[in-house]
Amino acid sequence: MDRKNRIDSNNTGISANSAGTSEIPLKNEEFAFFCDFIFKLSGILIDSSKKVMVQNRLYKRLRELRLSSYAAYAEFVKKNSEEHRHFINALTTNKTNFFRESQHFDFLKNVYFKEYLATHRAENKATLYAWSAACSAGQEVYTLAMIYNEFIQHNPGPDYRILGTDIDTSMLDIADKGIYPLDIKAEIPPNYFLSSVEKVRPEGSNDYSYQISTALKEKVKFRQFNLINDQERVPIQFDIIFLRNVLIYFPREVIVRVITKLVSHLNIGGYLFIGHSESIADISEHLKSVAPAVYKKVR
Repeated sequence: MDRKNRIDSNNTGISANSAGTSEIPLKNEEFAFFCDFIFKLSGILIDSSKKVMVQNRLYKRLRELRLSSYAAYAEFVKKNSEEHRHFINALTTNKTNFFRESQHFDFLKNVYFKEYLATHRAENKATLYAWSAACSAGQEVYTLAMIYNEFIQHNPGPDYRILGTDIDTSMLDIADKGIYPLDIKAEIPPNYFLSSVEKVRPEGSNDYSYQISTALKEKVKFRQFNLINDQERVPIQFDIIFLRNVLIYFPREVIVRVITKLVSHLNIGGYLFIGHSESIADISEHLKSVAPAVYKKVR
């Protein structure tokens, strides 16, 4: 049996093997263009070893557009700004889960929320604002909502709002719906799971999923945001900002720009959380390291 699945009826000249990977060669100069273009759009550096990854991720887009070569797609994405969204979505990496790097959430519960309540009582502040600046499919946002919501059940405090942003619109669609596969149950501690998640069967599906509760969804908002676009701002100052496991994809000059932007949106006394494998030492005089991958804005 022929292992190839050819789309001859569309005269595209495109073929795929049984694994869905491209059999169209990606030339070195085409790979170089795509690497340069994604860097220009998002600040993301793609390593030279990732050529096969780029080839396979963009192959699906070639099929959808009925293009016969990566050169044709390169011309298409250069000339059509509407295609930038699909291009970025294809090449960004989204790997996250609920309560990932849980030490950060322990820090919030055991240190910052108590600090915040003391400040709230002194200043009569009405709302805590948090920002997940690369929120992917929303797991980090909803984890923040779960832990603060549970905290104020036992320690009456101010209301909260959480903004989740990402460059990948396909991930934001998932986040906005708040519907996830059943295996998320293993990621969420039982005390949070019972009060935050309900089992549903989405319309048009025969399978059950878990959906974030309406009470939590009402406290969060999602929008597209490009961290390296200096024209994009958010009209809010935040008490908590998360940007975890993203800086590893940026060169230092982009890291400096991004951290400077985030610090400008962080209240004095607020906290910035980055990934445990990342470092922003000596990037901002406004930040002080207070715990692994946790920085406090001190001035």
